[in-house]
Amino acid sequence: MPSSQTSLRHFRPSTIALVFVAGILGSACGDDPSSPPAGAGDPENISHVIITLTPVGGGAAVTSEIIDPDGTQLPDPPQPPSATLALTKGTVYNGTITLLNDIDPNNIVNITNEVVNEANFHRFFYTITADPLAAPDSINIPPADPTRMITIDNLNTDTQAPPQTLGTTYTVTVDAAAPTTASTTLNVQLHHFEQAKGNGLGTTFDTDLAVNFPVSVQ
Repeated sequence: MPSSQTSLRHFRPSTIALVFVAGILGSACGDDPSSPPAGAGDPENISHVIITLTPVGGGAAVTSEIIDPDGTQLPDPPQPPSATLALTKGTVYNGTITLLNDIDPNNIVNITNEVVNEANFHRFFYTITADPLAAPDSINIPPADPTRMITIDNLNTDTQAPPQTLGTTYTVTVDAAAPTTASTTLNVQLHHFEQAKGNGLGTTFDTDLAVNFPVSVQ
């Protein structure tokens, strides 16, 4: 699962997936939340992924972004993450993820809105890969081990009955006893299902997004 490489790829078979360190490839789906999005409309490139963590109770937001200047269709490599997500011990953050196609500044498309519109076919996963108490290859949201030093939970949900995890918003909690480190990584994945996803833990899916953001704890 999480690794030193990151990628975001089309789930359309005709697209050749490119893999880079902190790379991005992507597509958007159709807009009808009641039917599978596969094949609905033309693919939209994801050229910009933004993570924003805002301290609960006030304080400056922590932000990092990954930009692929030409999106999925042209070969220019993506840029590395713009910043390390610098977290503070004993702090809870409200988190958001934003996916954009902003290759054309005059026609910016918010791909996150399209994912929300088709929430029943998508699920985000957030994994702290260097957490000393987490298995390095696990995707486990919310974490089964409540003693982990950095937990990611309270993910927003879809429109199924009962509602299931989507994950365009979430909370990040840094334990007051968390070790100081500059080498932690936040792995973010977006899984896309051709049929309604259920709980999103099934094994038949396409990985629309897989990116790594550096994290420090102070």
